Amino acid sequence: MVRRGSLHFAAAILVLVVFGSNIAAGPSGSGRIAFISDRGGKPQIYLMNADGSNISLLIDPPGRLGSSDKIAFSLDGRKIAFRSDMPGECCQFYIMNADGSNVTRLTNPPGDFNNPAFGPDGQRIAFASVGGLYYKQIFVMNLDGSNVTRLTNLRGESFSPTFKPDGKKIAFVSGEYYTSWGIYVMNSDGSDVTRLTNLSGSSFYPVYGPDGHKIAFISGEDYNSRRVYMMNADGSSVNPLTPPMETNAVAFSPDGRKIALSCGGNVCVMNTDGSNMIVLTSGRGPVFVP
Repeated sequence: MVRRGSLHFAAAILVLVVFGSNIAAGPSGSGRIAFISDRGGKPQIYLMNADGSNISLLIDPPGRLGSSDKIAFSLDGRKIAFRSDMPGECCQFYIMNADGSNVTRLTNPPGDFNNPAFGPDGQRIAFASVGGLYYKQIFVMNLDGSNVTRLTNLRGESFSPTFKPDGKKIAFVSGEYYTSWGIYVMNSDGSDVTRLTNLSGSSFYPVYGPDGHKIAFISGEDYNSRRVYMMNADGSSVNPLTPPMETNAVAFSPDGRKIALSCGGNVCVMNTDGSNMIVLTSGRGPVFVP
């Protein structure tokens, strides 16, 4: 299964209408954001400054990136992992240097591979895969694709893993079907699985803040009524940050002061309390560059 390998002007107006006074103009902070855009005619990976300026193509990846695909940076910012579909082959993983060079395929069919996330040591990638199972479960592997280890064996499907910055915990999504998905946490070896959320609808796409004390995630009863939420890492103090919207990605800035998110077909940034939301550009799947 695994071997060593050889993100519109109209959309922006829509988001402005949806958010109203929550949106402000101005810079969003320092740093850079990577995101996926179809502006070149197909899904490609782009870079921009965190204020939306200086957009540049990072890579035209092999195969095709899907509508819900995301990219993942290693904590040191040197590596990027992503999923792409080749003709006749679903959902394989690639890894490359942060400048787009040295693209290497990590996986081979059979297997539906999703949601790569680097461990803080930079030596492991957590991911979800069907891999012969009927439902997705959480696995980890080395950066060269070796030593694949299954961590979960839960009823329903488990996916979208994210490491706590100290590497001791993994937050992820699990549930039997869409309306029952919740945020769970487990030790990085797969032990001590605990459910954190019990909101109406489904919760998904968790991500730890840089200090490991907070988790941001998305929850809603349907695709157009999702909100970004924040909670403590133990599942307490769950608070919505945004109004209902179309979103499928959320990411912290390295300093923990900003959140990037997908917002109605655009890339937006906001403060971690949900204030000062800014539309940057059309695209999806944003992540801050470490």
